[in-house]
Amino acid sequence: MIRLLALLLLGLVAVPAWAREECLEFAAVARLLDGDVAADARVENLARAQECAAQGEALSAYVLGSLYRQPGRLPGVLDADPGRALQLLIQAAGGGERLAFAKVAETYLALGDNFEAMAWAQAYAHLEKAEDGQASGYAANLVQRIQAALGDAVGTAVDERAKAIIARDGVAYAQARAAASKAPDPDELVPDTRRRSREVESNPRIRVPDSGFVEFVLDVGPDGHVINVRVLDATPASNLSRDLRQVAFAMTFNARPGKKHRYALLPVVFDDQRLRLR
Repeated sequence: MIRLLALLLLGLVAVPAWAREECLEFAAVARLLDGDVAADARVENLARAQECAAQGEALSAYVLGSLYRQPGRLPGVLDADPGRALQLLIQAAGGGERLAFAKVAETYLALGDNFEAMAWAQAYAHLEKAEDGQASGYAANLVQRIQAALGDAVGTAVDERAKAIIARDGVAYAQARAAASKAPDPDELVPDTRRRSREVESNPRIRVPDSGFVEFVLDVGPDGHVINVRVLDATPASNLSRDLRQVAFAMTFNARPGKKHRYALLPVVFDDQRLRLR
């Protein structure tokens, strides 16, 4: 298991994520996302992920759900399937993946089920407040977008549905996170704090949208430098993930000379700010 510690970012919040290598290893995830890998090999990795998800493994469910929710994400390998995405992301939410709650809300919103979207968005904001002390600008904007689509038909029914999600999936999420935090990790990735003061992006022409996230899979070499960066998911889907790659590549971590590759899942949640690394 790899724990990626939170970075302090201006306009960007790097949210910790648990990389559990129980069934589907992150090396396989990286190959699945690599367009230079032959399609048949990527299909094999996809089949392995599906097997692991069927066994209840949260990371595999999260990766698959993230890919199924994005149209055209893996052409020739995987077709978008919002219904399947919802099943997998709900499984991942209960398995300890916090951003899965937001992705469920985004998927329901795209499908036009604004009631369920609002309930899951409220559950996501609740978890952020409970763990971080406040909800992110992205969570607030997500609720606002759903509210605009929902209109005045909110009422207490949505609140009760959100409470039910928190009581079931939120409790399961917390239990999974607590269990994961107790497992020792000799290969833990720790960001080099000396790089936090470096300004990564000051181009005034590049501004992020109102809110969203980009989720990277980082491949870190033995010297602590990032070897490769692959995008797992992005909302809104835009060239922003390309622009933010330099943020990920600028990161450095603790060295492990005997470990050729270490992997981590890095979600970057943002709202409307220029990109600077603190």
